[in-house]
Amino acid sequence: MGLLNSISVDILIYVLNIFYSTTMVGLYTNASKVVNYPLNLITQSFTSVFYQKINETEKKVKLYLMSFFINLILAIIAMIPIILCGEELFAFVLGEEWRMAGSIAKYLAPLTITSFAMRNVSNVFSLTRRNGILLIWQIIYLIVILSVLFFTKTEKFEILLLGVSLFGSVLYLVLAFIGYRIMKNEYEKAD
Repeated sequence: MGLLNSISVDILIYVLNIFYSTTMVGLYTNASKVVNYPLNLITQSFTSVFYQKINETEKKVKLYLMSFFINLILAIIAMIPIILCGEELFAFVLGEEWRMAGSIAKYLAPLTITSFAMRNVSNVFSLTRRNGILLIWQIIYLIVILSVLFFTKTEKFEILLLGVSLFGSVLYLVLAFIGYRIMKNEYEKAD
């Protein structure tokens, strides 16, 4: 599963290397790092706390939902400046040569937001011993993203990014719903 996760995360970089310039690949990589680094720091703290609390509480479904929606709101708040003025923000903070990276970050915002919301609550699949479902989801995610890349490779770069971001977001929301249903079915009596 770790290999699939790594491929899914890096597949866009590999495809961009084939169809676009190294400059575009570098801008994508840098935009992704700049946006995800602070979110990853938050995730690391939340994940350990969430896993401890989900094991201790009797209201597991409520904790799952609260954690997901709190992370979703935090990600939306963090991404609002990038969505509204990503190019200007990147250019002002990092220099004019980063302006396009701000645009890329804006296109990737839906995927960034939903993947952040799911990062710590995805532990419920391990908790409920349903890693197989997560594996199936990861395979579907990889197939969908590859399909989007295949069908948008000749389009403008922004269309490719937006397609990956929107389809990826929908898949993360589906994963959140699956996690919720698993938690509800597994622990409904406790809540």
